[in-house]
Amino acid sequence: MSTNNNTITIGVLALQGAFEEHQQCLEAISPNIRTVQIRTPDQLESIDGIVFPGGESTSMGLIGDVTTGLWDGLRNFVHNSGKPTWGTCAGMILLAERCIGTSAVITKGQSLIGGGDILVCRN
Repeated sequence: MSTNNNTITIGVLALQGAFEEHQQCLEAISPNIRTVQIRTPDQLESIDGIVFPGGESTSMGLIGDVTTGLWDGLRNFVHNSGKPTWGTCAGMILLAERCIGTSAVITKGQSLIGGGDILVCRN
């Protein structure tokens, strides 16, 4: 949670992509915003919201699927915590409820977190 009454802690999914750039932009908004890189499910307990950054959604999905408990933890956070969630580019794909289209390396479809009423069309 927040480190004090004036500080907001935002997690940034840090599997692949522009997570450091997202951290820099968020922290530039206010000295009261602190960011942490999210790579494990236990890190979700200490944040006030999360950003899913741009990058390569296929890579993020493949990494997230093999990271023990991470995808389930993220799904629980997004669907049940009531805390703000934001996705840009690849992050928006991960937050989609449905995805159509294919990837050369994903045989069962894009791995999604869901939570956003979004249909993504992959090319």
